[in-house]
Amino acid sequence: MTNQHATQANKDLQRYEKPIDSTVKLRTIWWSSAPDTDLIQIASKKSALVFLHGTADGADVWDPVVRSVADKLPLPAIAFDFPGHGGSEGFDDGIYTTQRMIEAVESALIKMRINYPILVGHSLGGSVSANLMERGKITPSLCILVDPSMRDTANVDDNIRAHIKVLANGGASLADLIQAVEARMALADPEALKTVLPSMSAATQSVRPNGVPNSINLAQGIEQVLSDTTCNDLIDLLPRISNRKIALIRGQFSAVLSQKDANLALARTQNRMSLTVIERAGHAIPFEQPEKLGEAVAKAILTYRS
Repeated sequence: MTNQHATQANKDLQRYEKPIDSTVKLRTIWWSSAPDTDLIQIASKKSALVFLHGTADGADVWDPVVRSVADKLPLPAIAFDFPGHGGSEGFDDGIYTTQRMIEAVESALIKMRINYPILVGHSLGGSVSANLMERGKITPSLCILVDPSMRDTANVDDNIRAHIKVLANGGASLADLIQAVEARMALADPEALKTVLPSMSAATQSVRPNGVPNSINLAQGIEQVLSDTTCNDLIDLLPRISNRKIALIRGQFSAVLSQKDANLALARTQNRMSLTVIERAGHAIPFEQPEKLGEAVAKAILTYRS
C-alpha cells in the first residue's frame, strides 16, 4: 500500500460503539471504513481483528494502534471492555477471575459469529487470547500476544496494582489524570495518552461508582485477577497450542515480559512462535509505541498469511 493510500485508509476509518450481550453486557468498539456500520455483519467476516486490553485499561487504548494497522492492512477491527472495566457491566457477585474474562469474551464472539478471528491481546488480554485458542470453542486464525506475563510473580502484580490505583483515583481534571499516568509510564507517548485517556474517562462518567470526575471506571475487585489461580501460567499453556499460529511482541524495557521469559516461551513452542521486540517501549506498548505496535501486528498477520 502506498503512503497516499495508507493515509486515505486511516482517514476513512470510522469508529462506532454499542453494547453486546454476553455473560454480562460488554461495551464494544469497532472500526471500519465500510459504509454499512452493522457490527454483526462486519464482525462475522473471517478476517476480523479482535483486540483485548490489559488489566485496568479498556478498549479505547487500541484506537491509535488500530489506525496504525489500517495504514498497512485495512481490516475490520473490534475491541471489548472486559467485565468491570470502562463501560462494560461488572459481575454481580463481585468476583473477578481470568476464567470469567475468558468466558465473557468467548460468549460475545460466538454470539457475533466471529469464528476465525485474529486475536491481539495485551497483558491480561494476551492470556485471554491464548486460552481462547486452547479452549477451541472458536478457532482463531492467529493469536498475537503483546507483552503478556508468562508466569505470576509478586513484582508484576504489585506494578499492575499501582497502575490500577492511579487510574481509579484519577484527578481533579483530565490534565491531572494524564499527568498521573505519565508519571507512571516514563516512555508513554503524550499524543497517545491525550487521544486515549479522554475517551476512557468520558465514556464512563455516568456509571463511575467512586464519584471522581476524571478517573477510569473500574469495578471493585478487579485486582482479584492478579491473584487468580483458575488458569495456568501462560508459559505452561503455550506448549499445548504450539502447533497453532502465534506471534509474541515484547517491549524492549518490559518489566513484565523479560527477555529470559520470552526466550523460554520460544523454546516451549519449539521456536514455532515468532518474536518481535518494540524498541523504546516497556510493558505499556499501546500507550508507548502505538504506531510501531500497529506495524508489528500488521507484519505478523502478513507473515502468517504468506
